[in-house]
Amino acid sequence: MFLPLALSGCGAGGGKAAGSEGGACYPNSTCNAGLTCLSKLCVVLSGGGGRSGGGTGGAAGTTPPAGSGGSAGSASVGGAAGLGGTTGAAGAAAVNGAAGAAGGGMTGEAVGGTTGAGGAAGTAGGAAGAAAAGGAAAGGTTGMGGAAAGGAAAGGTPGTAGASGGGGCGALIDDMEDGTGRTCQGSGRNGKWFSYRDGNSTLSPSGEIPAPSAVSPPRGSSQRAMHTYGTFVQYAGIGCTLTAVPQNQTFSAAAYTGVQFYAKGTAAALTTIVQTASTESTTYGGRCALATLSCAGNSAPVANLSATDWTLVKIPFSSLANGTAPFDRTDIWSVEFQPGAGAFDFWIDDLSFY
Repeated sequence: MFLPLALSGCGAGGGKAAGSEGGACYPNSTCNAGLTCLSKLCVVLSGGGGRSGGGTGGAAGTTPPAGSGGSAGSASVGGAAGLGGTTGAAGAAAVNGAAGAAGGGMTGEAVGGTTGAGGAAGTAGGAAGAAAAGGAAAGGTTGMGGAAAGGAAAGGTPGTAGASGGGGCGALIDDMEDGTGRTCQGSGRNGKWFSYRDGNSTLSPSGEIPAPSAVSPPRGSSQRAMHTYGTFVQYAGIGCTLTAVPQNQTFSAAAYTGVQFYAKGTAAALTTIVQTASTESTTYGGRCALATLSCAGNSAPVANLSATDWTLVKIPFSSLANGTAPFDRTDIWSVEFQPGAGAFDFWIDDLSFY
């Protein structure tokens, strides 16, 4: 919050009685009741009596041609703009504090109290911020419109990389929170989501890399999940590769016993399919030499799917069956979800190994 600063009675003091508003201060630097001696003049102050901070650059100081920071500076909380401060060319240093590159505020004599929140560096303010006059520096780097307060840097806090960001993924395959349609990139995995259907089926979202959708209301801390809907005729589904197959090797899940995820929605017979290189058709870079549609991954049904409530589903590797080659957890190509014949509308979230 910024409070306006007001100085009344500014002038040379000519014609005013000593100690009165606008007149010269008494020799002992005091004034009549209700007035304050500032720069040898008796003035009325409002704004809380704090020391001046970065101050609004303006007409009160002498401003060389490249100087004044009009809209960029702002007054510190409770501070009063000092009199007589000067702004150097291109943002010269104010008293006790460096002004930003595009305009330094005027800094005057401290009038008791301590520094308020300091001047906030606006979009045109310098990267170093402005130091409060005679008080604690309000420095630190400021982001776009960020304010420095009490000497602590107020540059924005860096965003936290989501679990789907780079680095170690551990058991996580994808929590969908980054919204990119790519799985967690790390721990030997760099896959992406995909969708597929025959010419008579419909499925959304389509596209090479379908993106997750917003979850409303959120499921705990989860804000996004993979959502698909349409009509299954011959085949349709969504899934994700675990690596950039076939260019990279498939992924070994030897350290895990299965996959798990949260699901909700409607589907006639939602099924989890885990493809390996041996069950993926040679058409797509796998090793199954049968006709493309005859190659089939090992699968297991998703039980107890609720239309409205999220359910944690665990698929042990030992339950996967009916593929065109035995399941091999050391050679995983992709994890897929097919809804069964008819209309479908379902969600998948927080896919991981366990």
